Amino acid sequence: MITLLVLLRIADVVTTYLGITHYGGLEVESNPIVKVILASGGWLGFAIYNFLAVLLIIGILKLLPDKKAFLVRVPMWIFLGLNFLVVLSNLIFLVA
Repeated sequence: MITLLVLLRIADVVTTYLGITHYGGLEVESNPIVKVILASGGWLGFAIYNFLAVLLIIGILKLLPDKKAFLVRVPMWIFLGLNFLVVLSNLIFLVA
């Protein structure tokens, strides 16, 4: 689950970078939070944001006792599914 999260976050950074650099600017980015991060922190800020998001999720998973881990599994799979859709959307945008 964590490996998939890391791979999806890396894919998001790469596809976002390709989309923005290929199509000429931040105006093509539809996520307002990412727009602000990129405008103020650049690509390094965006990479750090993604790294910290992954660390936060790993920390939450590690802090939960095994008996409570099931409480995180369903929301985590939903989060992973949404991340997959973001990457898929970016890829569709790139080839369109």
